[in-house]
Amino acid sequence: MNKKNEIHLDVYKNRSELHYDGAHVVFMEGKTNDAAIKRYATLKNTLDNGFLEKLFNDNLEYDFSKVSDNNDSVKITEVVES
Repeated sequence: MNKKNEIHLDVYKNRSELHYDGAHVVFMEGKTNDAAIKRYATLKNTLDNGFLEKLFNDNLEYDFSKVSDNNDSVKITEVVES
């Protein structure tokens, strides 16, 4: 497969370009804006306050008998929604 048709990422000093299916998306690099800083702070705070631990502990009762020899994987959505 040639590069034109292959999914790939070109990285430059000021941008990254994701090429796929004959299209491409440009991601500009630079200073983090105020909105992104606030989103990051909210995410960090949520994780620091035990979000993943609570999610895990709330699902310790999951019925893993649903997992068989033929299907050794369980979708995370099945665990979370149970």
